[in-house]
Amino acid sequence: MLVAMQPGFDVAQVCENGHVITTIIRSSPQVGRQFCTACGAPTLQACRQCGEPIPGEYHTPGFLRHVTYTPPKYCGACGKPFPWTETTLSELREFAKTVDGLSDEDRKSLEEAIDDLARDTPRTERAALTVRLLVPKLSQEAWSAMRAILVSVATEAAKRGMGL
Repeated sequence: MLVAMQPGFDVAQVCENGHVITTIIRSSPQVGRQFCTACGAPTLQACRQCGEPIPGEYHTPGFLRHVTYTPPKYCGACGKPFPWTETTLSELREFAKTVDGLSDEDRKSLEEAIDDLARDTPRTERAALTVRLLVPKLSQEAWSAMRAILVSVATEAAKRGMGL
């Protein structure tokens, strides 16, 4: 069945780990999945906290377009992190607790900076500087692992501030 779309956003379906299943689940429900084919995690179409649909692709009648879609990190209705964001932030917190080369004070500074790296706030620049100052204390392997996690969750401003 072809659905006549009004201008506006469709709804995205994303797995708990952030893999995009589709950006058009409302207009094309047949492409949806209960579980992710990449990792097997359950999928969701709305915020678990408030029920707000995850914004998907924007439709303009009469136009077809292909967009690169990145799922949002936080719900636009309640501000809570989506599961993929929370998991990544938790992984960074665990990393900060266990990585070699950091003093207890360094670990505390890193843990305090983590949430500000994933949000554009007045504290984002300071958080990025904190990480940049700690990098020389990390082994190449530790920084490589931490960098991979940071790239997936940090804002563009934080990435620039960390030199990523």
